[in-house]
Amino acid sequence: MSGVTHGYGIQRQSLPFAAPAVVHDSKTGQGNGRIARMTVTRQGQAPVTVLCVVPTSTTAGDLAKRASVNNRAWLSTLKALPRARAIPDAGQRQPLSNEARAFAGSMLASPSSATTNAATRTMNCVLGRGEIGIYDDADGNWAIIDFEVDDCGDDGGDVIWWIIDNGYDQDPYIYIDADKYEITGPDSITFTAHIVSNVHLSPLQWRWAPASGILWDPWTHECGGGYRGRLPSRRFPRRTHWELQ
Repeated sequence: MSGVTHGYGIQRQSLPFAAPAVVHDSKTGQGNGRIARMTVTRQGQAPVTVLCVVPTSTTAGDLAKRASVNNRAWLSTLKALPRARAIPDAGQRQPLSNEARAFAGSMLASPSSATTNAATRTMNCVLGRGEIGIYDDADGNWAIIDFEVDDCGDDGGDVIWWIIDNGYDQDPYIYIDADKYEITGPDSITFTAHIVSNVHLSPLQWRWAPASGILWDPWTHECGGGYRGRLPSRRFPRRTHWELQ
């Protein structure tokens, strides 16, 4: 559809290139991130803008070099974009959630540091460039993909935080590895629950709540009757402590 901007979010570990991680101050929790903008163009197609949060020390050349690794994931990343949800115009977007604002605040460098770094980048206005060729089995042709990283100032924050807040299609879920546990007392055991979410979720103030009530809880049935797998054959309490990571 003409005039419609589509976009979706990708977790850092699933990006088609190795983006450097934002580092948080051990005392304040403040990150050292900034928003980087990259234009990715598959020859014969319209250019695509990639926004990501990287440390302020990451240069345009470094990011372009990282993006120019011959990773076939670029093909699926670009092909998924036309099917992604439409991003409303700025005036039509709902305000960011409190969680998204807090996440953005914790990721980006302090305003004074960010302003200094942005001014330096704008003054130097460095562009990083790269190119890769990948054979596209679906099309039966070589895909030539060009990269251009614009290091001329920060831009795109309104879009990237909206996508993080709204642009993921998969609902968060939790999984537990039953083979990983810790006996923390004569009558208690601790499992570790992993939150898998494409949106930022606070790790604080979670509690285990069986979907159909305490009597339905499968862990209560297994542990209360003596687990017959790799756990010790003994009775465990009805209340199990869950830690999230």
